[in-house]
Amino acid sequence: MNPEQWSYTHTWAADPTHVSRARAFVSTHLTLHGLTDVVPDAQLVVSELATNAVMHTGTPFTVTVERRDHTVTLQVSDQSPDLPHMAGRSADLQTSGLGLHVVHDISDAWGVTSDPSGGKSVWASFVVVAPDAAPSRAVATGVQVGPRA
Repeated sequence: MNPEQWSYTHTWAADPTHVSRARAFVSTHLTLHGLTDVVPDAQLVVSELATNAVMHTGTPFTVTVERRDHTVTLQVSDQSPDLPHMAGRSADLQTSGLGLHVVHDISDAWGVTSDPSGGKSVWASFVVVAPDAAPSRAVATGVQVGPRA
C-alpha cells in the first residue's frame, strides 16, 4: 500500500512574530495526518530555519511541509541567494549561530537548494513509518538513540 502523500505551503513576511506561526502551521498539518510523533522535532527545525530566513535575509519566507512515501520534508524558502553555513561549535556558550547544527542533529537529512531565480530553499527530512510498523524511526535510519529527556 502506498503511504498517503500530501503537501501544504504558506508564505509569511520577514517578521520575527511569524516564526511561531510557521511552527503552528507545521504542527497543525502533521497532527491532521496523525504524525504527532514528528511534531516536536519538526517544530524545532522549522523554528530554526524560519528564524534564519527572517534574521539573515529580511525577505518573505515560505514554509512547505509535505509527505512523500515514508518521508516528511520541511522546506523554508527565501529570496536571498546567500547560502547558509554552519557556525563552528565551540566550548563557549553561544546564544546564536547553532541553528543548522540543531537541524543536522535532529533531522534524518537536510540540505540547501539554490533557486535559479535567485533565492534558496533549506530543507530537512524525517523518516516516518506507519503507526503499526515494527521499527522505530531510529532503527529505520540505522541510528541508535537513547530515550529523549
